[in-house]
Amino acid sequence: MKKILSLILSVFCLFPVAAIRNMGMTVPEGTRDIISSDTLSYAVFIIDKSNVLNPEKLKASVYSLETEMELWSTWFNPRTQYLSMVDAGLFLSDWANKKTKLFDYTSGKVIRKFKATPTIVDEDRDFLIGYQGKGNDKLVGYRISSGEQLWKTNIEKNYGEWWSLVKHVDSVTDIVHGDHIWKLNLLTGELHEYKLRRRIFDKKTNAINIGLSVLTTLAGMPVGYNSSYFKDLGSNVLLDNDDRMYVADRDGVMCLDNDLNEIWRYCLPEGSGSRSELYLRGDTLDMLNAGTGTNFRGDIAKVGKPYFASFDKNTGRNINILRLVEEFDKERYGDFLYFVSNPIYRYYEYGNRYEFIPHKGDCYPVKCMNGELVFIDNELKILETFPEETVFYGIHDSQDEKILVGTRNGKFPYYVKISSEGLPIEGWYEER
Repeated sequence: MKKILSLILSVFCLFPVAAIRNMGMTVPEGTRDIISSDTLSYAVFIIDKSNVLNPEKLKASVYSLETEMELWSTWFNPRTQYLSMVDAGLFLSDWANKKTKLFDYTSGKVIRKFKATPTIVDEDRDFLIGYQGKGNDKLVGYRISSGEQLWKTNIEKNYGEWWSLVKHVDSVTDIVHGDHIWKLNLLTGELHEYKLRRRIFDKKTNAINIGLSVLTTLAGMPVGYNSSYFKDLGSNVLLDNDDRMYVADRDGVMCLDNDLNEIWRYCLPEGSGSRSELYLRGDTLDMLNAGTGTNFRGDIAKVGKPYFASFDKNTGRNINILRLVEEFDKERYGDFLYFVSNPIYRYYEYGNRYEFIPHKGDCYPVKCMNGELVFIDNELKILETFPEETVFYGIHDSQDEKILVGTRNGKFPYYVKISSEGLPIEGWYEER
C-alpha cells in the first residue's frame, strides 16, 4: 500500500490534495480525508457525518485494510483536535485542553494518556515532546512506550506552532523550528532558544473590531473581542555544508551556528518582511520576500513589500534588494503572485524524463491562473514560460526516488514516482 501523500505547494501555489492509492476497498461515503501509513495495515477515514449534539465534529473511523471492515470510530473537533498515526497507535490531541490520547488500532482502547499537545513525536527514539500551559509556556517530555514523564521545563509564552525538524545534532539533541528556533535535549529538557518574529497584529482589522465592540457595548449588547494578526511570516531554516543555518523573520535575515549564536544578522527595511523563501547559490544567499502572509481566517493576505534580495552568505553583506512592481495582471496571476516553493521539474515527452529546474537567482517561479508556470524578474518581465502539462512539483524526496505531482491529459492531480535519474517508475491519478 502506498503512503497517503499531502501536496502542500505552500500558500504561494496550490491547495492541499491527497493521493489515495491501492486502498483495495471502497471509500466510505462522506469521506473528507484519509490518514494512512506505509508501515500499517490500518487507515483512518475522516467522515463528514451529522452530529446533533455538536455539528462541528467529524467522525474518525478506523478500518482494517486487510478485512476492509470498520474496527471502531470516535468523534473529534478539527478546530481544536487533530489525529496522527504512529506504529504504536492512533494519537488524538486536544489543543484546547493540552491533552493527548493514544488509541489501540484494533480495539479502540486508550493505551496511554499524555498531558500535552505534541510538538515532536519521535517513535524511533521513543520521545513525545509537547506543550503545556495556557500560553504554551511549558514543555514536557515523555516516553511514548511507557507514558513516563521525563522532564518539564518553563519557556516563554508563544503561539504554539507545530515544530519542524531542522537537524539532529546528536542522538538525543535536535534543533527545531516553530514560533522560534530551539535546540533541545529530548532526554533532559535542556533548552536554548533563538527568538523570531513570525506574527504581527493586523492593525486595520483590530481597529475595526474594537470599534464594533464599542458600538455594540453602547447599544447594550456586549461582545467578545479577539485580536487579529498575520502569521507565517519569515522563512524555513536553510542549511548549508558548513554547519550554518539561515533563517528570515519579519525583521531580518540571520545566519546561526549549531549553538544558535548569531554569525551575522541583516535588518530588513522596517515593515517590509513577509512570508519568504531562502536559497543558496554558491557564496550567495538569495531571498524571495513574497509580500504576503496568512490572516486570522487562514487566507492569504497582503503583508510587507514583495522583493528579491541577495546577501553574501559568509558576512551578511547586502548585495541588492530589488522591489517588485506591485501592479500586475490579475487575470493572469489572480489577486496575489503565487510564488512556488516546491522543487520544480520539467517533463520532456521526447525521452519520457523529468528534469529538475534549479534556482536561477535573477528570477522566481509564479503559478498562473491558467496553470502555466512563469519565471519573472522584479519588473514582472516574463523570462520563461512552461505550459501546465510540462511542469511537475516535488512533494516527496528520498535517496533513490522522488514523487512529483502535476497535470496529465488535462487531469490534476497526476502523481509520478521517478528515479534519481529522472526516469518515471510509475504514475497514477488521485482516486476519490
